[in-house]
This record gives sequence, structure tokens and C-alpha cells, in this order.
Amino acid sequence: MDARAQAADEVIAVQWHYASRGRSLAAAALAGAQRFVEWSHHPREDHVDAASGARFYYHAHPAGERAEGEHGHFHLFVPTPGQPDAISHLVGISLDARGLPLRLFTTNQWVTGEAWRDAPRMEALIAGFSLRAHGRLAPVARWLTAMVRLYDAEIIQLLHERDRRVGGRGAALQDRSLHITSQRAVSLPDRLGRMQALRISPEENDHVPSH
Repeated sequence: MDARAQAADEVIAVQWHYASRGRSLAAAALAGAQRFVEWSHHPREDHVDAASGARFYYHAHPAGERAEGEHGHFHLFVPTPGQPDAISHLVGISLDARGLPLRLFTTNQWVTGEAWRDAPRMEALIAGFSLRAHGRLAPVARWLTAMVRLYDAEIIQLLHERDRRVGGRGAALQDRSLHITSQRAVSLPDRLGRMQALRISPEENDHVPSH
């Protein structure tokens, strides 16, 4: 089984884990917080993988600044070699209230204060991206790792689109009118459905009813 197929299975397993308990990934992303306050990070101090240095947090902008249907979004980061405590933004993942992803996006440097790394250097890190957590956030970390695998091609394209838009240096990186530098709507059910269809061999497909 290839990496994307394994990632798809992991995403399904985590979504089912929450759905079978009457919960959603969006609720789990709050890391036990009783209230979802605009701009607050969940977990409060962000989650950092002690082994890989990758990190994430979940939050929401004021209602008027959110994408349509968005509950909140994750920001995913990778460590910056040679720069202690410096991180680079990999991708954002928006969720609806059911915990299904709505879009992937990248941000300008000023948004997160990241250490800027161009798309080729970020692309080289995607295959090895890994987030682990213990306790209540463990399934969330697994889901995020799997989502990066499942949508690796789209994330790479978004990073290159980001670079073409801002150039990677100069005043554009601090342009407060430019927040989202690239974005793409995603449908997890459609992606998983297409992948499942590709797993059916021609022989098996001959026996699938056409109605």
C-alpha cells in the first residue's frame, strides 16, 4: 500500500473515532477547552512534537473574517535548522463544524512571524513531516500527519503559488493587506471516494453493479 493510501486509511480511522463517539475533529481540536474564544490558540501553548520539532495549533478568527462555513483552522509548522525556536509555516487546514476540511491555504510571513523558507526547501520536508502527541490530542496529530501525506501534491502547489505571489523577500512579506497567499478548496469525501474507486481492480470492477 502506498503512502497516500495509508494516509487515507488513517484519516478515515480518526474521523470514525470521533464520529462513533458523537464528537467531531473540530471539537477535539480545542484540546479540552470549555470555550472557543476567537484568536486563542488550542492547545494554549501550541503542540510541539518533541522528536520532529513540528508543531500545530487550532484557532478561529472573528466571524466576519472566516471563510464561509469555517469553524476554525489549524496552522502547521516545521522547525528551521540552525535557528533555535524558529519555525516555518507549512500549511493551514480549515475545518467546518463537523470536523471536515474545507480548504488548504498558505499565509504571508507577517501572519505567523515565521522564518521564511522558499517552496523547494519546504517541499523537501513534506515526505518526512510527522506529528505525534499523547492523550487527547494523539488522534488529532495522527490526522494532521495523514492529511499532509494525502494532500502533499496540493500543498506543494500552494507553496509555489505563494512564492510566485510574494517573491520571498522585501516589502511584500510584510504587506498587511496580503494575508492568505494561496488557497484551495478540498472535499475529503470526494478525495477518499476517488481513491477507493482506484483500488478496485478491473476484475472486481466487472462485478460491480452499474445501478
